Amino acid sequence: SWGGLITVFVNKTRKKTIWDNSLMMQVSGLRTGDKTEPYVKTADILQFNTLFGRKIHKKLYLAGMLNVQTQLLPTYGTGYFESNNNEFTPTADAFSPATIKVLPGILWRKNTNFKMLLSVISTKLIVVANNNLAAQTDSLGNEIVGLFGNTPNQNITQQFGAELRGEFTKKMFKDKVLVCSIVDLYANYLDKPENIAFEWNTTIDFIIFKNISVNIKSDWYYDHNVLTQIGGNPNDLGRRMFIRNAAFIKYNLVF
Repeated sequence: SWGGLITVFVNKTRKKTIWDNSLMMQVSGLRTGDKTEPYVKTADILQFNTLFGRKIHKKLYLAGMLNVQTQLLPTYGTGYFESNNNEFTPTADAFSPATIKVLPGILWRKNTNFKMLLSVISTKLIVVANNNLAAQTDSLGNEIVGLFGNTPNQNITQQFGAELRGEFTKKMFKDKVLVCSIVDLYANYLDKPENIAFEWNTTIDFIIFKNISVNIKSDWYYDHNVLTQIGGNPNDLGRRMFIRNAAFIKYNLVF
């Protein structure tokens, strides 16, 4: 197995404004057989986030957030990096799908460790630029949705709804442990708003030396319109919580 993780944070705080930016790239693979077997993707993520807020009253800010999530490399079959001499068909492409969220709202910033954003007029776009991928569907009972929760045969699917996002970051044990946890809840007004999409991302850094740390990362994800593989059977799909855990040796540079 192999993998890598890069995270970049650029934050600026003034008396009346805050501007937080983050970029995360993670790619990892696992080979379960001999050298003739292709590597299976265990992670392929590109995520960019920018938040700007202007203080309107004590700990409240008028804020706006842009969040982009996509992948870097093509996917074949149930999660391979290559087609294995055309044995596996493409199931995802670079930047296809991509999820883009625009979240204007009210930010409550309790302190430097915790903030919460509520947007009741948020826009969510699911972009599938590859026409062949946009046409693929998953079916469950009488419901048919796109492979990525998109509208079949459409390159851009627009949702309009509400999002609640909470973020907790804290250094502990004399700055030897850094915890960052983010929870997202999203409801689409246009299609069954009671089916709330859930995302929870947590990272814990254990500082070993000055710039070296052990990083543990856990991602939990559920979306009613996106089916996930159940067990080891690639054809057994259903609505389940998707969970991905990983550990890294990380080099930290502050400038």
